[in-house]
Amino acid sequence: MGTSSSFQGPNDKSPLLPPWAYPDINDEDIKDIKGIGDNKNVIPDNKQMPDIDTPTLSNWSSAKRSMSSYSKSGNYNKLKKAGQDYIRACGGKVGATKTAISGRKTAIKLGGFLSNIANKGIRETFKQFFIQELIGQSIEAVISGIADKIAPAGNTREESAARKAVLTALGYLYEKYKLEEGNIEKLNSISKDDIRDVFECYINSYIYTRWLGDLGSRMEIHSISEDKAIWLEKEVKKYVISSVHSDFKDYDLINLDWNKAEDIIEKIYQDAYATLEVV
Repeated sequence: MGTSSSFQGPNDKSPLLPPWAYPDINDEDIKDIKGIGDNKNVIPDNKQMPDIDTPTLSNWSSAKRSMSSYSKSGNYNKLKKAGQDYIRACGGKVGATKTAISGRKTAIKLGGFLSNIANKGIRETFKQFFIQELIGQSIEAVISGIADKIAPAGNTREESAARKAVLTALGYLYEKYKLEEGNIEKLNSISKDDIRDVFECYINSYIYTRWLGDLGSRMEIHSISEDKAIWLEKEVKKYVISSVHSDFKDYDLINLDWNKAEDIIEKIYQDAYATLEVV
């Protein structure tokens, strides 16, 4: 149908820039993607989550059926069930996290890049990331170059999800700092709160993009029209954004040693996926 729900590998051969990469995301979507708001789906303290489920053919069959059921009805409760079955099919919160290889690696690169800007400024950061040639170029070229460095286009759905999530996160910065005016050095004033918001934006975007990449075809199959498929897809995004709230308050993201952040990122992903396991 031409919606973005079936990711048959990356299709971003031309430069993808935050404001133009996703024509179905408007300014309000970018604000929502930050995930700011009350979390109504927090895991109860007495709720014990399984460490890991073993992905099986039956798990994936259940996930497909649930996604098909949601696609036919558009019912919110069926969407929640589809989310739960999808995480189970991935092997639970642990399995989903372990298979998010590009998602985790890209998160570390993004964190290192942003913390470098906060500590050393744009010019020194660009030099350390070997993209100093971007200084002075158009803002479109700069944003594309940053995305290429942090999350280059790959050949898998998982790599594509990580790249799209980076573009969405950079889109948030583009809007926040009014980078359309062309001054990338505005990012020199980036704060720890901004970095947390960008990170939450990235995690949320990665999760729903990967979910749609794995099972979005069920929506196209059962949608009467392209408009309905797009609506269903947006509801998935809204559900993830309203459900997943990564808690970064215990981490100093500006001064964190991002070269040793694997365990922290793994925990953040597990916590995020855990919220979708709970009905």
